Amino acid sequence: MPKVKSHHDYFNEQAIACQLRQFAGGKEIDLPLSWRAVAVGQIGNVLRRAYQNIGKLNTALHKQRTVLLQDVKLGRMTKATVVVSRDKKPLIIYLPHAVAKHVERKAMVATLGIDTILAKGMKSKGNWRSRRERFKPYGKLPIGQEAFSGGWYAQGHANSNALPRPSVSLRSAKNSGATERWLKETATLNKSINLIMGAVHPDSYCAGVKALNGMRTRALPDDVKWVELWQPVATAMAVVSNGTSLAHFDYKGDVKQFDALTNLGADQVELGFPDLGGNFHYHGGSVVLFSGRLFKHEVKDWVVGERIGYAYFMCAEVQKAFRERAVGWACMPRKWGKTK
Repeated sequence: MPKVKSHHDYFNEQAIACQLRQFAGGKEIDLPLSWRAVAVGQIGNVLRRAYQNIGKLNTALHKQRTVLLQDVKLGRMTKATVVVSRDKKPLIIYLPHAVAKHVERKAMVATLGIDTILAKGMKSKGNWRSRRERFKPYGKLPIGQEAFSGGWYAQGHANSNALPRPSVSLRSAKNSGATERWLKETATLNKSINLIMGAVHPDSYCAGVKALNGMRTRALPDDVKWVELWQPVATAMAVVSNGTSLAHFDYKGDVKQFDALTNLGADQVELGFPDLGGNFHYHGGSVVLFSGRLFKHEVKDWVVGERIGYAYFMCAEVQKAFRERAVGWACMPRKWGKTK
């Protein structure tokens, strides 16, 4: 098992993520104490099963959406799967039950602490993402949505000399107490997602690490606390509590990088890909990775239980401020380690 060089090395999970294929099924007791809560062995085993179950799309999906064949029918996916293009580029990675139950429960409880922030994200008019009718007041969990970022550009400033800054949703005086606690209490969930992203797309992961380290080095005094607290290698994350999603693209993402969507809570949920004629059983604790800019996706209403969606996004514009080379396509691993 890889060892952490120093507890001060904020992104020591990189060493672990790059080795997931080798120690799938290994003993978590061999991991540093601070990492045992992440259930690395569980993540590794789900990844191994996914890469051994390949679903192939017979068209060059990675080039552009317009070349999609009309007869593409993925059907309903229930087993861990990697969907690849004709030239074997992984495009959708489906990992049911990748997030350990104790991690899932802790994140759901932590989300209660930002309930008023999520509620403010609902509007009676405007974009469908914030429309009140999208949300279902089922019971204990809050309803609403908000996006958070450890560093992004204000609208219209992506090509300026300004540095990316933590989102106002994190650092505003009204929100800061709640968001600080929330970031600390969801650290294990964010580490779990980091590990998965590092294992399936190391180039994207490293670009995220470099951007965040760069922001920490050059942060304004008022921003230092927030870039230090920000755990995800992803540029931003959106939290949607008890909400459905219309079929949509996420145009601010990157075609070559994965968004990571995870469902916490209700098990009878479906993540649909209408252009591909398919959907994935979106269990509580499931993680699905794909480019939201490439694939239209949706979450329709569900029947039983409450849910919270955490969606993690990589912004190429932010990465470009700290790394000249753009992120390339994810690749299939040459060999996936067998369970010991």
